Amino acid sequence: MNQRVSIFGLLVVALAATMPVQVGATPSLTGTGVPTPPATPPDAVVLYDQYNNPGTNSITSQNFEAANDAFDSFLGDDFVVTGSWNIDLVEVAGVYYNGPGPAASVNVWFYANGTAGGVPNVPVGAPICTNLNQIALDTAGSFLIPLTTPCCLSTGTYWMVVQVNMPFVPNGQWGWTERTLQANATAAWQNPGGGFGACPTWNRKLVCIPTSSGPDQMFRLSGSTPCGATPVEPSTWGAIKAIYP
Repeated sequence: MNQRVSIFGLLVVALAATMPVQVGATPSLTGTGVPTPPATPPDAVVLYDQYNNPGTNSITSQNFEAANDAFDSFLGDDFVVTGSWNIDLVEVAGVYYNGPGPAASVNVWFYANGTAGGVPNVPVGAPICTNLNQIALDTAGSFLIPLTTPCCLSTGTYWMVVQVNMPFVPNGQWGWTERTLQANATAAWQNPGGGFGACPTWNRKLVCIPTSSGPDQMFRLSGSTPCGATPVEPSTWGAIKAIYP
């Protein structure tokens, strides 16, 4: 009997994840699920990798439709560049929850590291590089994102902020999967519109969302080095461009 109840519970959760969101529902901070990442192109040159040690939760970072603008949020994690890097491919692990997805597109920003609002080691100033409305290879919420404009960064600490463009009704939410192992500073999050009632400006994710399952996020950066080097386009990009010209 217990086994039947357990199986029924799993079926209910799976069905809920694939059902469109109903009008009147509101977004939530976290979702759960196991990410299913696409394979990294075999000829991609990996520059930075923390695509491991997944947590149980995924954190919202989404540009919603106008009716839910108050819940728009941004999530970022930091990394350290040695020498100079030309980043042209971003991978993030994530899941869809509170609905089936998919995201229309993805926004990716790179920021300098600094102190803002009295909080040290957060994204500061205007973005160094901005790639809006990027078309990603989407595997159930895990993205392989070829950047339209590669980002050249010299030695130092930087932040990458990733956000999806997707309406809550009827698509639901996307969450960036957490990483239980910390590298550099812990991830940062903000909700400028105040819909979630926490962190209208950048702060530590663990302060904003105490139920987080890990200090960092799962992602991988690829490209070429140094910045002046001629990049070699990974073979997989041809397939992506064929699907999304």
